[in-house]
Amino acid sequence: MHPLKTPISGKSDRITRRGSSIVNSTEHTPLSRDFVYSLHHNFKSCLLYGKNNVGVANGEHPAVKGYLSLHKSYEGVISLRWTPNQLMHASSQPSSATGKESEQQWLWKQALSIDMEDIIYIHLHQRDDSSPSTLTLVNCDGVQCPPLQMTAGQHSLVFLTSLEAGLAPTHRLDPPLWGGPGKEKSLPRLRKRTSCAVGSGAMLDYVFRIVRIGGGEFLAESCQQDDKSPSPTTSQRTRARWKS
Repeated sequence: MHPLKTPISGKSDRITRRGSSIVNSTEHTPLSRDFVYSLHHNFKSCLLYGKNNVGVANGEHPAVKGYLSLHKSYEGVISLRWTPNQLMHASSQPSSATGKESEQQWLWKQALSIDMEDIIYIHLHQRDDSSPSTLTLVNCDGVQCPPLQMTAGQHSLVFLTSLEAGLAPTHRLDPPLWGGPGKEKSLPRLRKRTSCAVGSGAMLDYVFRIVRIGGGEFLAESCQQDDKSPSPTTSQRTRARWKS
């Protein structure tokens, strides 16, 4: 855990990471808009991808729209961040409204900060390019992160293309995205169509793994691999990590 200090109105605010979320540990201090923007745009990392109005549904709460970004540090570490729109647009001026502070505290608990080196599976669910899509990241413990809900279009493909470019040259997606010199990337053809009857179409499911190029699928730390491939939807603790 690496706390971040935020100067607001002459005071230091402390942001800590709990699980896959970053939360504000100061209960009655207003948020700084400059600090929120610095989470997504700063000189310490290169912005690989950014998109607004990406929905995240955490638990039984309705989906919240927010800004999604993908970063690669100069040390090669890739991170994913998502912040609710209300925090992106929050005023840096002090607010005495208890209800407003309570809402911001709840929103900070929804914010995501994920180290992609902890992720080994990415699930993509989409009917077609004219339909919304959902991306679900699964970490090495089999725990699913809150699904990222993209609007209709090729937004998930653009995200995966940016991620694949950021993973190079040491890692890649398996299966890789299709494409050649001078050609746009496209989703791989499904060997086995996984469909769920939804309306008049079928939901297409893709499962991508993050694998190391030129040396085994994962860098495992003292883990016993079963004969069968580990299921990304179980809680089996594989302790597998990929490193840049």
